[in-house]
Amino acid sequence: MAQHIAWLKELNKDSIAMIGKKATILAELSKIASIPPAFIIPGESFTSFLKQSNLDQAIHKKIKGMNIRDAHNLQQIAKDIHKLILQTPIPKFMQEQILEAYDALNVKDSKLNNLITTDNSKALVAVRSSTIAKENLEESFGGQQASYLNIEGNNKLLAAIKACWASLYTGRALHYRAKNYIAHKQVSMAIIVQRMINSEIGGLITTNDKEYLIEASYGMPQLITTGKETGDRFHVNRSTLESNKRTTAKKTCFLTRDPKTNEIVKKMIPLERQHPPCLSNYEIKALAEQSHRINEAIPVKDIEFAFEKGKVYITSVHTIPKVKEEAEEEIITESPKEKDITNATLLLAGTPLSSGNSKGKVVIVHDIDDLKRVEKGNIIVARKTHEDYASALELASGIIIDRDDPKQHTTLTSLERNIPCISGTEIGTIKLKEGQLITLDGNKGKVYDGDVNLYQS
Repeated sequence: MAQHIAWLKELNKDSIAMIGKKATILAELSKIASIPPAFIIPGESFTSFLKQSNLDQAIHKKIKGMNIRDAHNLQQIAKDIHKLILQTPIPKFMQEQILEAYDALNVKDSKLNNLITTDNSKALVAVRSSTIAKENLEESFGGQQASYLNIEGNNKLLAAIKACWASLYTGRALHYRAKNYIAHKQVSMAIIVQRMINSEIGGLITTNDKEYLIEASYGMPQLITTGKETGDRFHVNRSTLESNKRTTAKKTCFLTRDPKTNEIVKKMIPLERQHPPCLSNYEIKALAEQSHRINEAIPVKDIEFAFEKGKVYITSVHTIPKVKEEAEEEIITESPKEKDITNATLLLAGTPLSSGNSKGKVVIVHDIDDLKRVEKGNIIVARKTHEDYASALELASGIIIDRDDPKQHTTLTSLERNIPCISGTEIGTIKLKEGQLITLDGNKGKVYDGDVNLYQS
């Protein structure tokens, strides 16, 4: 009988073809950092599930009728494929192995003081996807597939696994593979089933050449990692591991698990705790040391963390997407000089997410229906974005986002496609007008009225 379970501690970098880049990184991290225990359902199990139920042919037929420039067509196909996967039961022999491992995960952790259990003694787990591209094992598909938290019980676990498998066929994922000439049949998915941490403080650590930026708030890290809330920010020098700058945010709410229902609920932070920093100097140092150790072994873009009873756990990491380089016929020996733009009208300022400059007419996007108006060369202006915007982002020459959200999928998309992008303008959708010609400076996070020549030779 085929083996449909592998324990995290048994895996290493040579397992990438079986479990994908994300799970492989987690396996490597377990050797150098504090990682919650986990088991992996390999990609071959998903392939077997599709073949056993004849879903592989049905999905292929759906994809053949796909138009990647039609957002509604993409969403309908994605919806149809999701329905096929979600309504199909996992084969019994596969279920037995998965549930046996789930029970073993619970038993192995039952002696730990920080085990999250309920009256029926089933551990709460996170169910995460790890995509596998057979022709490019280093491809991580960051942010494209689903993860589910606080899953408890056999039926909910099996349902979450199928939901992760189905997320391989979101509109964004289908669009990305088609635009990058990645054959859909060559892509599979492994599943990570990992014990949940009862997060008291959580957040994200982003890295660059000079520093680690720690963003944290109370409760689960999801409000930070999705960009829905801004937490306290601590800048740590990579060379000295000393915090040299910090910005304390007003933290109004947090996510936590309801002990009675196990549902994730949002609660208000008491007024006296909204303004003081949520991390101590000792905790900042501990996070910086973990970040440094991880980046020395596996260079990553960001690290998701959670504190439970004073101990920090690394719950997820993401590698930075590789930007495809295009050959240039001439060698540039001198950087372009900034032109005097004193007379230019500055309209907005925000946080640079993806560098570069662009000029184009504004299209205000509030929802997916507005994407019909986007034409090649337009600059998209939105309060926030969604993964379903992928087909329209392909046409855009620039992206402006009101929300200060450096972690959302738009950042990855703009980096992948070299599209200038800024966020945190707050009033972009209000101040800019439909059809207005603007110049976007993605290097400095500024927006000017009209056609402005930012640089001269």
